Amino acid sequence: MVNHVSDNLASVLGLDPDRVIGVRLTQMFPEETLHAFRTKLQLISSQAGVVRLFGFDVMQTGKLFDVSIHLSGASYVFEFEPKVGQGQRDDLSVVMPLVGRVKQAESVQLACEEAASAVAILSGFD
Repeated sequence: MVNHVSDNLASVLGLDPDRVIGVRLTQMFPEETLHAFRTKLQLISSQAGVVRLFGFDVMQTGKLFDVSIHLSGASYVFEFEPKVGQGQRDDLSVVMPLVGRVKQAESVQLACEEAASAVAILSGFD
């Protein structure tokens, strides 16, 4: 449920800030967007409380956004920035979960194993 919005919500996403307070996200965004949000939110604890989508068509209108979702107390904060530039590469969304796994390792040995696994995943080599 939406608790707070920025004044620029209408100009960024085309949503009326006065009409979305108290509304569920399921009433604001297309199903494809909700699915992407849910998928990313499953990773939030392993990424120091932040997940990102890059070059994402939030409203399914063809307009692309870089999206950041982070935890603030008991709420999630969604930030939407219009995509600048043509690049569609999303390196951070691949690297950040891997870094989170290395950070959470309970020993140097386990951190090294996680890091080696991450390099294998990123490079495609075993």
